[in-house]
Amino acid sequence: MTDGTNAAPAASEAAPVVAAPNLEGGESFTAEQAFEAYQKRNSPAEAAEAPAGTESVQADAAPEGTTAEDAGDEPEIPAIDPPKSWSKDAHERWAKLDRETQDYLVARDSEDQKAIKRALNEAADERKAVKAEREAAEQVRKQYEAKLPSLVKTLEAALQNEFSDIQSFADLRRMQQEDPFRYQQWDLRQKELSAVQAEQQEIDRRNLSATQEELNAYRNEHDKQFLEFAPELTDPKAKAEITDKAIKALVDDLGFKRSELDEFASNPVAAKLLFHSAFQKLVYNNLKFSDLKAAPPKAIPKPVPAVQKPGVARAPGAASADAIQATRNKLNSTGSAEDAYALYQAKKARAR
Repeated sequence: MTDGTNAAPAASEAAPVVAAPNLEGGESFTAEQAFEAYQKRNSPAEAAEAPAGTESVQADAAPEGTTAEDAGDEPEIPAIDPPKSWSKDAHERWAKLDRETQDYLVARDSEDQKAIKRALNEAADERKAVKAEREAAEQVRKQYEAKLPSLVKTLEAALQNEFSDIQSFADLRRMQQEDPFRYQQWDLRQKELSAVQAEQQEIDRRNLSATQEELNAYRNEHDKQFLEFAPELTDPKAKAEITDKAIKALVDDLGFKRSELDEFASNPVAAKLLFHSAFQKLVYNNLKFSDLKAAPPKAIPKPVPAVQKPGVARAPGAASADAIQATRNKLNSTGSAEDAYALYQAKKARAR
């Protein structure tokens, strides 16, 4: 029970019981109950529900010097940067989004980036695994191809040793009639040897094709470099002519045989030297030097004296003397300062 006065709680006390009179029951309110009653009293929507005659006590919710409006303002939430995957053009749109949407998009972008990175790592691991498998298979293939020639020789030797008495078709026919089981073994040996020989031929054909493709690419690259040195040979007709001259020079002047040049062109090692741009430049310069030596010498023209017109030659300085006399005559007739200066210039030029 209370004595009818409101006792103010000390600042250091926590959750005190406020001695607010309850007109209906005479019981005391806590601070929370008193603040709730104050809100209901001042809220139009809840005024009808408030108990009649109840006095409410306002809680000291805001610091001294602040208003209730200031106390109810929420602190401003700082902005966050857009995801790195967003382009610069989208930054203006990002600034118009609310913070909740920004947080959601940043979280989703982070998850997407992690998923992309995980997928890239998995793809890289798969590529490494596939590359390792291919390298292992290539190694096995090379080992098998390296052993194949010796296998052919082994099968040929076994066939020759086991059936050395078979030298003709007559021997083969007699073996078929007299010993069918042995003939069947011979036939099986022949088929096995033929299969291995066919496989060896296919490998040789494939290797030759790969070598030829590599040589063609090498030749095209060096032909391109040579044409940069001699662009006049881009014309197919001019190139064909210079090629014939080069082959003729290699055979006639340097002593190569045409069969040797054909062999060099088909040999992968020798062909790289024959088609090298430096070797082509050397042959081309040699052809140009040979053409220069074979050209007929040009006649050196003898100096011819200048032709003189008939008549008596004038003495040196006669032309300047005539000019001075003409200028003097003009000055005598005009007496102008300009003619006097012209006479002075004429005399000065004659003196030089």
